[in-house]
Amino acid sequence: MAYAALRSLAQILHQTLNHDHQYLILDEKQQIESLVEKVSSIQDFLENSSKKIKQHFERKIRDASYIAEDIIESHITDRIRSESARYEYGILEKISIRLPLAIVSSEQIGGLLSKATRTEHYWNYFAENVSSETTLTDEHYSNILSFSYKHLPSHLKWCFLYMGIFPQDYNIHVSKLVKLWVAEGIVKPVGSKLLEDVAEEYFLDLVERELILIHEKKSNGKIKTCRIHDLVRDLCVREAQKEKFFHVTNGSLRGIQEGSSIPRVSIHRNTKSRNDKILSSPQVRSLLNFDREVLVSVPKKSNMRLLLLLLLLFPFLFLFPFLFLFRKRQNTLLRVVLHQEGMLEFPNEVAEWVDLRYLYCISMHIPSSISKLQNLQTIILGRPMFPSLDIWKMPQLRHVLLEYVILPDPSSVGTEGDRSVFVLENLQTLSLVMNFSCTKEVIKRIPNIKKLGIHYMNKEAGQEYYCLNNLVHLRKLESLKLIIFEFSFLMNLSFPTSLKKLTLVKGRFSREDISIVGSLPSLQVLKLRSTAFFRREWITNAGEFLQLKYLLLENIALKVWRVDRTCFPKLESLVLKDYYDFVEIPDEIREIPTLRSIEFNG
Repeated sequence: MAYAALRSLAQILHQTLNHDHQYLILDEKQQIESLVEKVSSIQDFLENSSKKIKQHFERKIRDASYIAEDIIESHITDRIRSESARYEYGILEKISIRLPLAIVSSEQIGGLLSKATRTEHYWNYFAENVSSETTLTDEHYSNILSFSYKHLPSHLKWCFLYMGIFPQDYNIHVSKLVKLWVAEGIVKPVGSKLLEDVAEEYFLDLVERELILIHEKKSNGKIKTCRIHDLVRDLCVREAQKEKFFHVTNGSLRGIQEGSSIPRVSIHRNTKSRNDKILSSPQVRSLLNFDREVLVSVPKKSNMRLLLLLLLLFPFLFLFPFLFLFRKRQNTLLRVVLHQEGMLEFPNEVAEWVDLRYLYCISMHIPSSISKLQNLQTIILGRPMFPSLDIWKMPQLRHVLLEYVILPDPSSVGTEGDRSVFVLENLQTLSLVMNFSCTKEVIKRIPNIKKLGIHYMNKEAGQEYYCLNNLVHLRKLESLKLIIFEFSFLMNLSFPTSLKKLTLVKGRFSREDISIVGSLPSLQVLKLRSTAFFRREWITNAGEFLQLKYLLLENIALKVWRVDRTCFPKLESLVLKDYYDFVEIPDEIREIPTLRSIEFNG
């Protein structure tokens, strides 16, 4: 019986977590916990379904449960026999690869029905529109997916279809996906919420519906990268092209007819066709290029009117030959740009792209005229050589991510004609800024910053010179990264109480300084890299690090590490990297009930 099979599978999962947990790595534990939730969802579905529905899925759910059970037991047995500490794939990834579509379909059904309005009419319609065949096939699963898509809320449909714009088996970074949804205008305002927060809620909704697969998580537990099943991607591409939402090409762009109205084009890599990728559609407004070797030419009389998306998502392949040709054009609303490091400069017409919203590329040079793009929301550039970027004249900026950037003092910028220096109300991300001076003038112009990264290279100046104690006035700052060369930077440094993640590279802590960090009421993630402790001692005081869940110590030398039993009560992960002279981990740490993993990488 299906319910009995599910109950047996649930018992195996709980046994694995409670008794065989020493044979699992952290990712596998998280994946099994996720599978427990999915099994519970399918159990609830069976309990609340009519007899007709139960009969329809009886055999499929039963068979899928037994197969999953066998694979889990086999995996644990292999792990016990093996001396290897880690496998290439986590257990859930093994299941995804080796199981038939039965288990995937069952999870998909559970995710779909958990969000549905459970009326008798809905159940009957569901049963009639999903194949009644007992043998699961790609066609059967496609029917389930089509049913899922058709019953998505309208606000999720475009977000879901957009997933098909990425290549097959592509690891999609959630942070970039959210920024793309916002830039594309797919996500609409909901009350006073940030658009990014709304987009993240939509993303998690799609995950709960089993339409998006979790691939990797961050240190704070949030999803870092995701994937979609091949059949899910096929549905997205098929429906998107039917709706003329986007066009995917694996080779030539010649199939896009002159005058056609396709708002988005995504170029995927194809080794068979290398030199004929010529963008010929004047109506394309968004271009996402995932090919490392491509020749794209924008027609002289192009009429690209809406969103510019520059997206080259293989920045590490900058050594490969790459060429993107810009041609002078009559329309000033060009929004499609692709730039490769060392191959060309930004064109002179860059200042004319007045509607540019999202820019992602590799470039060794940033022209000063970029600051004239007052509608730019996101700028992500790789490998620039210490550019100076005047962000204070760009009021719509939401995210600025460069390897290194130098910002002018806003008080020295003044005004230029009718253009004033703005308070950047929308700016949430700013990284990595060189020698950032946190004057009151600067702090008041970034009141809503949430993520900030700073690299201090001037050894002659200290924290007073850069006014670092003004950081405490950034009331919404959640993530801060400081790369420091001068030890004195951390002396009596105060941080905003809103801080959830802190990364410190180099610098030195006294006992009092580390206690300031330990007293932060919201701190969940702490990463210390090459940071020195005075006398190589870390002694915690009672009641410190009460919310910390993740602690990374990299290239840290400690002779003494004493921990009060009231500290780190919520710690889940401890990671030690490149430790060359490190004291033994205190028993107080090992005995923390919430601690799920201690990772060594020396």
